[in-house]
Amino acid sequence: MSISTILDLKQAQDLYDNGKLDKSLQVIEEFEGKKLIPPEEHLEWLILKGKVYSALGYPEEAKKITQEAYQKSKTLGSKLHVFDALIAKIWVLLYYIKWTVHQFGSLIEEKTVLQLTEQLENIFTNFKGIPPTELMNRESDLMHLKGIIYYYVKKEFTKAIEHFNKALMIQEKLGNKSRIAEILMSFVRLYYFKGDLDESITYSVQIIANNEFPKIYKCKAFGRLVYALRNKGDLERAIKFNKQWQKFAKEINYKPCLAASFRMTSEMSRMKGDLDRALEFGKRSFKIAVFPQLKLTVLLTLIEINIEKEDFEEVNNYLNISKQIVDNSNNEALKREFQLSKAIVLKSSANIRDRIKAEMILKDFIKLDSLDVHSNEWALIQLCDLLLAELLRSNDMNLFDEINPIINLLSEHALKQNSSWKLAETYLLKAKLAFIQMNMGEARKFLTQAQEIADNKGLGLLAQKISNEHDILLEQLSKWKNMKEKEPPLSERIELSSFEGVIKRLLETRTTDPPEVIEEDPILLMILAEGGVLLFSYPFTDEWKRDNQLFGSFLTAFTSFSDEFFSEGLDRVKFGQYTVLMETVDNFSIGYVYKGQTYPAKQKLKYFVEKIQKSALIWQTLEKFYQTSQVIEFKDFPFLEAFITDIFAGNIPQFKK
Repeated sequence: MSISTILDLKQAQDLYDNGKLDKSLQVIEEFEGKKLIPPEEHLEWLILKGKVYSALGYPEEAKKITQEAYQKSKTLGSKLHVFDALIAKIWVLLYYIKWTVHQFGSLIEEKTVLQLTEQLENIFTNFKGIPPTELMNRESDLMHLKGIIYYYVKKEFTKAIEHFNKALMIQEKLGNKSRIAEILMSFVRLYYFKGDLDESITYSVQIIANNEFPKIYKCKAFGRLVYALRNKGDLERAIKFNKQWQKFAKEINYKPCLAASFRMTSEMSRMKGDLDRALEFGKRSFKIAVFPQLKLTVLLTLIEINIEKEDFEEVNNYLNISKQIVDNSNNEALKREFQLSKAIVLKSSANIRDRIKAEMILKDFIKLDSLDVHSNEWALIQLCDLLLAELLRSNDMNLFDEINPIINLLSEHALKQNSSWKLAETYLLKAKLAFIQMNMGEARKFLTQAQEIADNKGLGLLAQKISNEHDILLEQLSKWKNMKEKEPPLSERIELSSFEGVIKRLLETRTTDPPEVIEEDPILLMILAEGGVLLFSYPFTDEWKRDNQLFGSFLTAFTSFSDEFFSEGLDRVKFGQYTVLMETVDNFSIGYVYKGQTYPAKQKLKYFVEKIQKSALIWQTLEKFYQTSQVIEFKDFPFLEAFITDIFAGNIPQFKK
């Protein structure tokens, strides 16, 4: 390859890396305009051209270009050329599945990807006489691609991570910043779709903070960071980073990211209740969106905003534009998306016949669950909303026979897609509907499951919200029990359950309002050995006048007898004005009695348990007194009082950190 060609190719690659896709394509097309291009050189340009078209949002064109490159490579008689062209073809085909068939939708396309990857592995196995650096680069590309297939097609996340790590280790040895950033970006996506939002955020920040990485990957990382924060319920930080993402996308003129950022501004403005701003940025997103799929998604957002604004003329206008896009395409996925838009418009009608049509479309949509998982989930949420609205209007208990299976399907979808926040919200919705049906045990179980998911996945705001809901239920338990005896009208139970906020968050029309965290009043801390033997007790206030040994025995008997209480998902118990939390650690049970909010109390108890587990001195002392059945006193353990009061009477640990 001539020096001028190498420089031209490097220029085009650098422009791609920095998000200047139009200029990169211009350099490629200027080169292709030259006469007598050697086939080996033309192949490299075709591979890059396929990448650029794919990134610009033209998967059909990218697919044709990489197919041409693959056919050309087979005429050159070099396995290295065939390998490079084939891997480019597979990458674009995966992108084609995402944007054209849409998210793991076509078994035919997926089968083709698996067959081509097997062919790619055979070529790599039979490489001979390849320089070590070239061989390492190809091995890294193969490992990276296989990792993508493991999570993107097979949903085997552990194997995907193993292959990404292998690819990353090779590129770190080679020092190729562009490929390192590309692999790290795959980690970002994997953890995002796996539901580990904190991990996704960590990798996103790592890419953004590294000034040696190509700007195109930094821009994409900004996007995933914003989506992850939004899904965690941290809307304020999501808005802050979305502004930075938007600014960065403008600076490098990367239109796909800019369109996505405008759309995110629209969605988050709507969640904040600012419909005018939501409408403005929805229009700006649509204006520069390239992907037909993105265009249709933005149009659906604009339709929903105008439904909320009750501007039905604009609703029909955007629905007609959606129909034009679909009519000009042979894409089955887009046709399905249009049906979903149509159902949402019909669902908003006051005409009962339109609402019945919407219900029929949504039910048919859900039956065809072999295609787009995201759209199926959205259809389930819309159908659930429609049926719940009908429940509010009719007070017909028979509707639960339809609603409950839909919510079960929704939780299954959320679980399969590792959508932690949707799964937690779905369990919260299940709890509220269990209230209405007067199934208090089920309601409490679902509340605890919802909070466990939110806690484990770092969804702090949602966890606080769910915990507060659980506290309210316990405070109103006698009221609910009285209701059950009197069999009150359904409307009264619905009003008390207040499920509308959950469905609005699932519909992404409103966000979780940060609940006010008020520290609880600590009353008593107890450490019990097996059999209810009291090892230690610390009353925080003089108002506690009970026999701690007797109370400890009662708690042990209670939790032992009602293992079903805690094992079935009841994480707190109310005794009059006091609430009790219990934590089991090896041979010990730690009980915390308090008045007030459970969420900060639970954080403190969790922090306390972590601290004593890490302290060899405390642990050895507990074991010693457990063996002798003695009660620990402060004179035996002088620093324990300060240790306890610092945690339970001090600031909430999660905020203190």
